[in-house]
Amino acid sequence: MPTITYPFNVIIQNKGQESFSDSCYVAAGGEGTILKKGGKAYKIYHDEKRMIPLSKIQELQVLSVYDNILGPQDILFDAKRQKVPIGFSMLYIKDTEFLCRLFNQNFKNDNNIAPADIIKLVRKMQETLINIHNNKILVVDFNEMNFLMDKKTYTMPYFIDVDSYQTPSHRATAIMESIRDRQIKNNQWTEMSDWFSFAVVAFQLYMGVHPFRGKHADYKPNQWPERMEKNISVFEKDVQLPPSCPDWNVIPKAHLDWFKYVFGTGGRSVPPLPDGVLMVAVTQATMISSTGKFEIKELANFDDSIRSVYVSNGYRYTVTNAGIFKGATKFYGFKGKMGRVGLVDLPNGNPLIVIQDGETISFQDEKDVVYGTISADDAMEANGRIYTLRGDAIFENSFENFNTPLHMVKRMVNVFESATKLHKGVAVQDVLGKCWLAIPFRAGSCVNIPAKELDGFRIISAKYESRFCILMGEKKGKYTRFVLFFNDAHDKYTCRVSEDVELDDINFTVNAKGVCILAIDDDKAEVFRDNGKVYDFTDSPFTSSMKLLTDGMTVMFINKKKLYSAAMKQ
Repeated sequence: MPTITYPFNVIIQNKGQESFSDSCYVAAGGEGTILKKGGKAYKIYHDEKRMIPLSKIQELQVLSVYDNILGPQDILFDAKRQKVPIGFSMLYIKDTEFLCRLFNQNFKNDNNIAPADIIKLVRKMQETLINIHNNKILVVDFNEMNFLMDKKTYTMPYFIDVDSYQTPSHRATAIMESIRDRQIKNNQWTEMSDWFSFAVVAFQLYMGVHPFRGKHADYKPNQWPERMEKNISVFEKDVQLPPSCPDWNVIPKAHLDWFKYVFGTGGRSVPPLPDGVLMVAVTQATMISSTGKFEIKELANFDDSIRSVYVSNGYRYTVTNAGIFKGATKFYGFKGKMGRVGLVDLPNGNPLIVIQDGETISFQDEKDVVYGTISADDAMEANGRIYTLRGDAIFENSFENFNTPLHMVKRMVNVFESATKLHKGVAVQDVLGKCWLAIPFRAGSCVNIPAKELDGFRIISAKYESRFCILMGEKKGKYTRFVLFFNDAHDKYTCRVSEDVELDDINFTVNAKGVCILAIDDDKAEVFRDNGKVYDFTDSPFTSSMKLLTDGMTVMFINKKKLYSAAMKQ
């Protein structure tokens, strides 16, 4: 992949010269490099011959009046060859997340994202698409990777990759298969084909599953394209949704009726706006029973959906939408809606409660006494501690118990500013087009290591636990899952690659003997140790949306309001 030499200079049309240092770097992809400066992002094409025509940029500039459409604004020219266009500028939005993360119920639970939030998000996407169509432009490739969302409210969608849109003078040809309207032939896209693609993405935001997936006795999971051809959607009586899916009433009636019309009958129309009327969602857990290979036991049942479970000083703490429980006893009650909430270990005491509010993270006890705060761009949990990203470094936040909790902050590793993303126990960095992983693999220790297998991929989700790091990457509209297993020193690893997989959240856990249990799709699981022989199960009691965790040798999973254990039968 071509790289830029810094300092890098460009001429901005009608505005003069601008210079960029390596600190301006954000990311690099197959087409070009993204830089940022002064509230603007700048796309520099690797090959100037691949740059979109200036006439197309001019046609797309009508969309620049919309703050959530990150399209071309100013044309960029080579500073040495002043008449050679090499890129364009656009708005830069900080603190965003891939829209497709909302397809997963675990992500919604972790960030306390309610059905009403999804309605706001979908409505804004719908209104924005109407604005695009009013300007005689089509999105065409309206797939989940072409959108970001803000991380503060999760209700504002940002439309990206706008240079691929179809304008009056420039046709579009590329489109992801999962959102392609089968009624369109020879790439003759229309507003109706855009609305079909919108319906696919919106349905996944509401329900967490593609409208042409779910179990059907006559079709294998990978035969969803055939079902799209025949309109065999989730609304067919013979299709069974995954048990982790919410009830239908999370979808406003206006949209639910329209989905049935589009997916069930093959109808096409502009959708009504969601009416915003939401029935009280019934979130009782689907009955989970033992299978041929797993023995299932119910461990706990709460009145509200479970967001996460922690084990600290020998006690189990459960975070629900209503509060935090120590065993079955309420330990802390939330006062209003809470965003990201976690726990951090405190030796010989109850863990402290971690609350993230914007860029401020506070550590408090169950009586709301605050023992520390820290500013952070992002945060993650590992080793019973909290790791925060601020500027060009990752910090470890821990507490010692000297009659009163003492906040300890340690700088762990330097990272590439603006190109680092925290996941679950691992920081993924795009270092000038190369992928690096920063992993705090035990308290006080962190490794920063290149992962060449991931170069060129957009990493959607990732998780590290007990020497395993599993990541989901996207390239050219296809998804790849990587399983990395590290040695004790974490300076070497083996890598197992699964190509062209379905988009799924990373959901696995590792028991005390080092056995990894990875949930895949609706009812599949892989069990393996040190990336050796993999055992596949097709009747798993848990899905990829039922968060897996362990307490020693006990493997547990969350299903809505209930916590279960899952033991493999001998």
